[in-house]
Amino acid sequence: MKVDFKHLQRTLAEHKVYNAWPYVSSLYETMEYLSVSFNLIQKVYDHRRNELASIGDEILQGALSHPGTPIALTTAHLQRTNLNIVGYEINDIVFLRKTTIEFMHYARVCMDLLIQITNAALFGDEAFDVEDIRIAVDVSHKLSTDDDFTVLKALFDSILNNAEYKYLLAFDNYLKHIKTILIKVQNSIVLGNKNEFMLDSFVYKGTNYLRRDAISAANAVYQMVIDKTDEVLSEVLVQIPNVKNTASRIHELQFEQVVKQSPESTAVESITFFITVKNDLSEVPEEISVYPLIIKPSGEICSFDFRLEEIFIRRMRNDETYDILGYAKIKNGFDTNEFYRKYVVSSCDYSDYAKYLYDFTKKYPSVSLNYHALSGRIICV
Repeated sequence: MKVDFKHLQRTLAEHKVYNAWPYVSSLYETMEYLSVSFNLIQKVYDHRRNELASIGDEILQGALSHPGTPIALTTAHLQRTNLNIVGYEINDIVFLRKTTIEFMHYARVCMDLLIQITNAALFGDEAFDVEDIRIAVDVSHKLSTDDDFTVLKALFDSILNNAEYKYLLAFDNYLKHIKTILIKVQNSIVLGNKNEFMLDSFVYKGTNYLRRDAISAANAVYQMVIDKTDEVLSEVLVQIPNVKNTASRIHELQFEQVVKQSPESTAVESITFFITVKNDLSEVPEEISVYPLIIKPSGEICSFDFRLEEIFIRRMRNDETYDILGYAKIKNGFDTNEFYRKYVVSSCDYSDYAKYLYDFTKKYPSVSLNYHALSGRIICV
């Protein structure tokens, strides 16, 4: 792919849409699976044809060398096309069917991930739910509501109207819902010239999809995925600065860790995470999305999965002490696929903070932190 993934990652982080990055990583990985499957389909079928041609030549040569002696095609002959993978023998026809199904599914996943990347990277807090079954259509429609996304909207239209994309969706859905194998492999030996590796015709949701040569179909689908991925990711990268809404997203957390030292041991007494405001609580939205993240001068992105229920909001004084104005409480718990943790903000005072400090070690006997993704201080007492 043509996109600079390091640049894409940093741009996502800089504009607080870093939750799109896991989809980018998954796309990159799935593209590798797609490529492996695509090459295996071609190479295994070439191996089958070459081996069967060799067997046919041997049988003909045997017949010419021993006139009048019957020469039979045996099971041993047919098994020569089988594959041996680390000592495990696999029927090559079974392998071709399996790998073709995998290839088509990986291609579908790649296109789905491309939609998810666009959704997360450009819509921010207005993004559609990842489980939205109409997400492709919904994302395309939302793109049409913003003039900044005109080029991307055209690209999405070209995908949704693309014949290979429509075929891919129908093929993958047919296999999942109808559960009928559509792939046939037939080759003649000695007599005839049949060499077929075909995707059978099928009907899905009233549309008839014609019988196709499997290698040609795989090549067309593979090229469609490569082309559309390059086009869409390149334009998404350009448009990330125009992301719809990230006002509630917070990357910058400061911490204060109190450590009690003795000659025998060092014990953590409390860890507090703060959002610092200049004046008052009105500077923080009523609901915030939190994901600790720092971009180092080297370009390295440091982050971690934040799992504390409370974040305190403070206003600094001139003497480096602070006033406690409020706190943010986790909204939906931690058993969620959401990348940014949702917190609800409310007012509180120092007594609430004092209680938090007093109860800290009971509530959090252990805390996992990535100090590289935070700024703050450690106080030894």
